[in-house]
Amino acid sequence: MKIFISWSGQRERAVAEALREAMPDLCVTEVEVFVSSKSITKGANGTSVIEANLDASDYGIVLVSRENQDAPWLNYEGGWLASTLSRPVSTICLDLRPGDITSPLAPRQATQFESEEDMTDLLRQIAETANPSIPSRAFNTLLKSVWPSIRDSWKPNDSLNAREQNQRSDQDMLAEIVERVRNVESELKSNRTIPFSAAQQQRATAERIEFEASRLRALVSEVAQGNVYLVEHELGATPPRVTLVSSPEASAADRDRAVTAVKEAQPAARVTVSHIRALTEPDEHGLRRFIVDQVEQHE
Repeated sequence: MKIFISWSGQRERAVAEALREAMPDLCVTEVEVFVSSKSITKGANGTSVIEANLDASDYGIVLVSRENQDAPWLNYEGGWLASTLSRPVSTICLDLRPGDITSPLAPRQATQFESEEDMTDLLRQIAETANPSIPSRAFNTLLKSVWPSIRDSWKPNDSLNAREQNQRSDQDMLAEIVERVRNVESELKSNRTIPFSAAQQQRATAERIEFEASRLRALVSEVAQGNVYLVEHELGATPPRVTLVSSPEASAADRDRAVTAVKEAQPAARVTVSHIRALTEPDEHGLRRFIVDQVEQHE
């Protein structure tokens, strides 16, 4: 069985690596646990290796903390894992409660890391998925030997304002997201698929396009500080077409960054940007009327 562990942040990385070391012992069978910090050989194309393992994984684990739950890196991998309905995806809440999750991972059944009982249930579920014949007594004995290393791998950060020098920068994460979106486009055009019926191929293509659009939508919002939105797309068209809406609060720099992000991800795309301007002041209910003040076209 192949297990993919998604993480973001140095403290979260330590937990991912501890789980990677423990899972083969707990499952008492051959399991391949992918953790990007340990599973990518020197000189390899990291993005391609990550995406290949996301596709090939049988089980996904996403490590969520107060600091990383909104990280594009984490939500991209979590979204990819969850895009296949038959693949179980478990979130582990390291220093927050499941109800505190505000990211797209919120609907997933979560496990509380600080609860040994909760973690035992999750690890048992994974072990029994990998090895249905594992005796319960054997699992309990093995868990006692590996649990201390898993438990002690998490070092909480009491100051959310503290930044680690080795933590990936926003620019690095943005560059990786853009590269991944490009790879999704390449995958749409490739012939490396298992033969399906025409209906299955059409559905798979539609799901992949919508997945790519959701990633691109998040990317646009991030680089434009939430002031520019992707409201419509035809990514399956030739050439692809994308429509953006610029809010009254958006600056020219916000719009430029949003267009650049789209063009980097979809070089052939025709991008339309509609500028929205407030027509009236807020009424007694706080509502205003808006009009489209200007439309830009980017070929």
